Amino acid sequence: MAPKVLVPYDGSDGSAEAVTHALETFPDAETTVLHVIDRKLIEAPYGQMLVGDEELRERAEEAAEGILSEAEYIAKKDGTEIKTDVVVGHPVRDILRYAEENEMDQIVLGGKGLSNVPSLLLGSVSFGVVLHAEIPVTVVR
Repeated sequence: MAPKVLVPYDGSDGSAEAVTHALETFPDAETTVLHVIDRKLIEAPYGQMLVGDEELRERAEEAAEGILSEAEYIAKKDGTEIKTDVVVGHPVRDILRYAEENEMDQIVLGGKGLSNVPSLLLGSVSFGVVLHAEIPVTVVR
C-alpha cells in the first residue's frame, strides 16, 4: 500500500518547497496538502463569536481554497495528483490531529512559513509539529 504523506501548506515559499519535495521524494505516495485556518483569525478570545464571524469564516475558507490551488498547480506541473483539505483550528494541534485521524505515515513541511515569529532554525508551527509528532517529519528549508 502506498504511504500517506501530509504536507501542511500556508502559501509561503517554504510550504511550496515542501510540496515539491514531498512529490519528488515520495512519488508513489497518497499526498494530502492541508491548510489550517488559524481559529484566532476568525474568533474572539475564548471562542466567542465575533460580529460577522460566519462571514469571516467564509472569507477565510475562500482564501484557503485559493492558497490550495497554488499547491494543486505545483502538483500538476509535476504530473501528480494530490488531495487537499482545509480545517479551522490551531495549526500545530490540528496538523497533528489530522495526521493521526487520517493515519498518515509522514509529514513534510516548510521550515518557515508566513508567521512573523522570529526563529533561528524553524518556524513556530514547524517546531511544534517536530516536537510533538508521533510519525516521521521532514522539514524542508
